[in-house]
Amino acid sequence: MKPPRRTSTGEDFGLDGCSRFLQRLWRLAVPGSDLVAAAEQRDGAPNTTDEVLARATHRLVADVTAAYDRWAYNVAVAHAMAYLNDVYRYVQGDAGVHAPTLDAAIGRLLEVLAPATPHITAELWARRHGGDHVHERPWPTADPSMLVEETVTMVVQVDGNGARPARGTRRRGRGDLHRGRTRLGEGVGIPGG
Repeated sequence: MKPPRRTSTGEDFGLDGCSRFLQRLWRLAVPGSDLVAAAEQRDGAPNTTDEVLARATHRLVADVTAAYDRWAYNVAVAHAMAYLNDVYRYVQGDAGVHAPTLDAAIGRLLEVLAPATPHITAELWARRHGGDHVHERPWPTADPSMLVEETVTMVVQVDGNGARPARGTRRRGRGDLHRGRTRLGEGVGIPGG
């Protein structure tokens, strides 16, 4: 939602979008949700899809914490909106829902949204956790090892021509990339290098 202009004419300034976001949050997080009940439930150990959501959860906590530290509340909410879309894709995906992974994802989302949407997050948290209060919880922290991307995309340019993205597994530091130039050829340029 953008801030109102000084010469406001009483426009809603995106309130419909805010309302839709909160309705989607409620639909996902309320206990007994039809959305979650319709998804295939899966027991056992977490799979790759669960790990992707867990990594996104830690990224959410890191990004929202950084945004709040900069007083950028709109950025924090934007990260939460994007993450809610990720959780919806997870719930509606073909791999099925792993209940502990989904519960952790929804819990972190409610915790990081609590400063921006105190009433709805308090109500959802109390319903999910037997009267416990979300505003009395310590702020969540992101696990730094979960923030490391498994794959990276770099733009590679050979002899000044044809800059193209290249994806690869993250195994080495930037210094190794520069030393690897000899294997690719002297004409390989690494942006910023």
